[in-house]
Amino acid sequence: MERITNFLKSLGKWPSILLLLATFFGINAFFFPWAEKKLAGFGGPGTKVLDLHFGFSPEEAYRFLEKIGPEGRSLYGLIEGTADMIYPIVYSLLLGTLLVLIWRRVLPENSRWLRLGLIPLVAAVFDYLENICNLILVQRFPQASDAVAQASSLMGMGKWVFFGLSALLLVAGLVIWVVKALSTRK
Repeated sequence: MERITNFLKSLGKWPSILLLLATFFGINAFFFPWAEKKLAGFGGPGTKVLDLHFGFSPEEAYRFLEKIGPEGRSLYGLIEGTADMIYPIVYSLLLGTLLVLIWRRVLPENSRWLRLGLIPLVAAVFDYLENICNLILVQRFPQASDAVAQASSLMGMGKWVFFGLSALLLVAGLVIWVVKALSTRK
């Protein structure tokens, strides 16, 4: 764990952070909206990929896969197997690096609490497991795979819990850092 935390510390330089930020915002501003629009073209307005749900039933997964049709399933499988395998690396390294960078400002240099930067990596593991389950669902469709659908839903919930926790810790660290900086100025 210490090696990973040290790796995240090493990424805490402007070139690395800017590259991760640009990639993160590029994917969110351009690729995902394009993919969402394409899938909505197959499934109709309001079609939301399984990855964006906080939990779903197997029936909801099958309805989504049925709704987007064969071409939509092909595109969804392609997205899950390519871009959505890159994205967890990007957001987990970005959030992990920012967490370590910010919490280093408020904690002692070698504090074990700097391991908070590992939390986004846990989100990424859940994300990868969710993506694998979704790929299996797409490949097996129309055959029902309730256990895989339930696993995908659980992995997605794990992803969102750890992603949300990462975001909360980032905000908390920023607030503590600002309060600490303002109190030392007086």
